[in-house]
Amino acid sequence: MKNNPYVVTYQVFQNISDALPVLLFWTDVNHVFLGNNQLHGLRCGFSSTDEIIGKTMREAESLSP
Repeated sequence: MKNNPYVVTYQVFQNISDALPVLLFWTDVNHVFLGNNQLHGLRCGFSSTDEIIGKTMREAESLSP
């Protein structure tokens, strides 16, 4: 699975987005998080960027500190 081009592409994109000094996230049309950068995850109170995936914006708001 490590050599899967989609996994590699996602890891490269995640590394680039984590290096940006801005809050960055992306959602689907139903406002369900598909991903975010590390700064956004930490600001929302999550220890990992993966913790927010699958949550709605309302769910993430209720979990924020």
